Amino acid sequence: MDTINSSRTSGPGNGPNGNVFSSEINILLLGESGVGKSTFINSFANYLKYKYFDEVEKNELIVLIPSKFHVFDRFFRKKSIEIGPSDDNENLTPGAAATQTVRTYVFNVSIDDKPYKIQLIDTPGMGDPRGISQDSKNCDYILNYVGQLSKIHAVCILLKPTNTRLDVFMNYCVVQILSRLEKSATENICFVFTNTRGQNYTPGETYISLEVLIGNIKKTNNVTLPLSYLNVFCFDNEAFRYFAAAKQNVTFRDGILEANKESWDFSSKEVYRLLSYIVHLQPHDPKKTTSINRARNMILKLAQPMADIVQLIGDNIYKLEQHTKELSMDNQTLDELKNKLYMPVVDIKTKKLDQPVTVCTSAKCSELYKVADKNKYHYKQRCHNPCYLHNVPVEIVGDPKLANCAAMNGIGMCKECGCRYNMHMHIKYETETFDSRIVDKNVATNITSKEDAQKQRQKIIKELKQKKEEMEQEHKYILQCSAYFAHFLRQNAITPINDSLKEYVQYLITREESLGPDAHQGTLSYLKNLLAEYEEEKKILDEAMHTQLDSTIANKVTAGEIENKIEKLFKLKHAGPKIEELYKYFKDGTKVEHKQTVRDVSGWFSMAKNFWNRLPPPPSMIPA
Repeated sequence: MDTINSSRTSGPGNGPNGNVFSSEINILLLGESGVGKSTFINSFANYLKYKYFDEVEKNELIVLIPSKFHVFDRFFRKKSIEIGPSDDNENLTPGAAATQTVRTYVFNVSIDDKPYKIQLIDTPGMGDPRGISQDSKNCDYILNYVGQLSKIHAVCILLKPTNTRLDVFMNYCVVQILSRLEKSATENICFVFTNTRGQNYTPGETYISLEVLIGNIKKTNNVTLPLSYLNVFCFDNEAFRYFAAAKQNVTFRDGILEANKESWDFSSKEVYRLLSYIVHLQPHDPKKTTSINRARNMILKLAQPMADIVQLIGDNIYKLEQHTKELSMDNQTLDELKNKLYMPVVDIKTKKLDQPVTVCTSAKCSELYKVADKNKYHYKQRCHNPCYLHNVPVEIVGDPKLANCAAMNGIGMCKECGCRYNMHMHIKYETETFDSRIVDKNVATNITSKEDAQKQRQKIIKELKQKKEEMEQEHKYILQCSAYFAHFLRQNAITPINDSLKEYVQYLITREESLGPDAHQGTLSYLKNLLAEYEEEKKILDEAMHTQLDSTIANKVTAGEIENKIEKLFKLKHAGPKIEELYKYFKDGTKVEHKQTVRDVSGWFSMAKNFWNRLPPPPSMIPA
């Protein structure tokens, strides 16, 4: 544990009156790469250490996180400024994400004479230049790290004040963060704006974009995120950079010192307002979020196997019906009957792929083959094998992220097959269905007359009907589980993930319809009925949640219930083993060890109302 000593101390871990730091406050910092989290943390330490701007001029600048940047002096000469010791956790390469892993900074603080241990948790930025795969890994790092904590008091989302529209960060990064949080965390979300001097220390145009985003979340997910003066905080941390440069003998133009003094005074007061707000919040239990995400990850990994098996069950039911009709035909010879005394099966072969593969689904790049009189597809065109893009939905054609696949050129055309990116999809394993049959050799040997064959025929027809009923029940249970999974995510996460099964079935319908006259009407009818049944299952759950007609539904759809349902899925008589097999193929077995890194900023930082003049008004004085 690294220690940075303060000149104003009253004994390690104790306040000025000997008070022990009994209240631990955990603050999670999240934001886009390059938003200024590292500068915020460096500035935060100095705001706590030094009450006044003049004190920093006379003393050493606290640097918790190394930083490298350029400034221009009064004659516009570029100066390279590098501060702080080298650190493996920080990448100072221009254009790279600075913070590489999660790290906690500990500050012992007195707020209104009450002692607190403030733990500021720095995280890698979203929108990482290394790509979506790194974002997904970063989310997992953060969630596993946070899962070790007993409570979180605030989730601070850092933003710049100049986002005039819902850009990639607002649409992807913020939603990516919120989708990983359990709903009760909404009351602990704060919006922290950096670089606000140019916006007169206000959130600027980003506030309007944020209102739109929050409005969309409320409309689609019935979740209200607070957004007001109370949980919005504006900082400008350029004064930290000013001091870093000034202490390396960089001279600035007239007026720069005064502007940075104003910035320092405003931001140091804002730190007090931020901490005063956070320490009074009801803490969020991270275990709620981690249990949601454990269930979320299981649901994501099961979406494709369940879709495959639902289709396989449909093929088997169709085959059983056809064979029952054939067996029931009259006027068959003994040999004809003997040849039909078997149980038909449509089975599935699976080949695991080490990495996802980008394949083309266009008609010219695919091959059709027949199983149970139905068209099946083989995607022969491998456009990128393997493809290292992560967070791309499997077996969903045309996901926008595929435009970033290495096989695509700058205008979204595949360099391998010539088709557009929206005709492509990711696969993580290959499946191929095939016709098979279960034959009892003893039965065939013992049949010597047509009467024996007729008895055996009736027995097999009975078994066919029983198996059909069992598979229909399993089909119904799988659909019910899919609806429960989607409902669970909608009920518990702030912004649920996409409805994977619905999207996949819609794709299958579109794909079959594209065959025109060759489309199998039985398949189309089955898929459309499947979609309708699934929508009905979900509708029942959603109505129960919204109208509260069934007050027990909220208790039923819990993370524990999700895991129980998954265990039951694996134990289904016919489909269970295949679902479990496909789930294991699909599951990402990578486990990441998370080592907690803490920097303890020892010393006593005292913050009390009478230390500051011109504080922002208390909530009771805010106009309606």
